[in-house]
Amino acid sequence: MTETRKKKLYGYCWEAWGEARQLGQLQEELAELIQALSKAMHRSGSIECVVAEIADVEICLEQVKYMLELHDRVDKEKSCKLDRLVVTYTDWVRGLVR
Repeated sequence: MTETRKKKLYGYCWEAWGEARQLGQLQEELAELIQALSKAMHRSGSIECVVAEIADVEICLEQVKYMLELHDRVDKEKSCKLDRLVVTYTDWVRGLVR
């Protein structure tokens, strides 16, 4: 699906069901992902379930970022967190070498 079509779909759903319901849907999808991960970790669930829940979460997150115009802010925050992760990992590796 093209970006234009996705954005239109997100807008239609947001308008039809409302912000509160769509945010609630994201919360539900996140909970389902947590459950799928927990089951996979304990070998009582499948990786396919994890994949399906990740897809649901990513769709909901993409919709929320688009509708609330958060893409730039989220990208900036991700960049800062990745920079911090580089430092944390580098410090960890240095600790192993000592």
